Amino acid sequence: VSFPLVLLNGGEEADFFKLSVRGIPAGWVSLPSPVVRIREGEQRDVVLLIQPPDSGQVHAGRHRLTVQVASHAIEEDLVELQVALTVATIEIDDRVGLLMASNTFSAVPGEITAVPVVLLNQGQDEDALQLAVDGLPGSWVSCPQEPVVLAPGQQEEVSLAIQPPPETESRAGRHRFRILVRSEANPDDRAEATCVLTVATYTAFEAILDPIQVEAGEAASLTIENRGNYQQVFELMWRSLNDQLDFDVSPSHQVRLAAGQTETLDLRGLPRRRPLVGGEMTYPFTVRVRSADGEVQDLRGEVIGKAVVPTWLALIVVVLVLALVCLSAFVLARGDLAILKPIRSAISA
Repeated sequence: VSFPLVLLNGGEEADFFKLSVRGIPAGWVSLPSPVVRIREGEQRDVVLLIQPPDSGQVHAGRHRLTVQVASHAIEEDLVELQVALTVATIEIDDRVGLLMASNTFSAVPGEITAVPVVLLNQGQDEDALQLAVDGLPGSWVSCPQEPVVLAPGQQEEVSLAIQPPPETESRAGRHRFRILVRSEANPDDRAEATCVLTVATYTAFEAILDPIQVEAGEAASLTIENRGNYQQVFELMWRSLNDQLDFDVSPSHQVRLAAGQTETLDLRGLPRRRPLVGGEMTYPFTVRVRSADGEVQDLRGEVIGKAVVPTWLALIVVVLVLALVCLSAFVLARGDLAILKPIRSAISA
């Protein structure tokens, strides 16, 4: 704010005049020079600059300033000027008044955002002002339960607390809401301010693999639930020990889910090589689900594979072979005895 001043030296000699401002922080005030030299009978135009910091660092309100100009030559010769300064982005100047340093706010799900509001009673009588919020879920907002009692001309700062829960219902993005102030003495007297709350993104998801142990070629169900407050893309990766398995996943390596949405995929694992003979083989594997912001969940499972020839069948084959060998030996032995019998008879004769 540019605040022009005209300084007049009505004395008979040139003089130095010191300017100062009381009632607001010194960092808000900027002057070309705190001391101005003015010749006798002359006047000087001076511009006083008042610049509060941005809305995140200052409270709204009405400040009474005192601008003082003091003579250097005569200490008791000074002039004071009273100034009213209103600091606000929103100003409702009615019988029920309202000031706000900002009308835009940010909130992180699960954390509290304070919304300061300055209430003013600009009527002629004492009044009680009731504060309310419209446009946001009631569970998000905490308002003063008791009305604020103000004398005529009095102002008071109160604070609302906004806390979106860390749930899918706390949709990320901009939410418009209204702050309402109503007079209890005269309900028709009210003030209203339109504000915007920007809810930050919140990431949360759950992934479940069921069952964790399956036969080779059978499907395991991979279920992903987006518990965050915005649409996300989840990347799927899988690996097995020593790269022993081939994976078949339906429908995709990526899953796009809206807030609160759940999707189930089929995951099949097949051994790359099967042993010729043996029993059941266990192939451990890991499925990794990664959200767009890098959050990771690892799910572990097992695929049960079998050899081409089961052990029990191999044993039966071995037994049968041994039996055939023994039988063949026995048959051959019987045949040799039958040939030797006539020879023995002839020798005996």
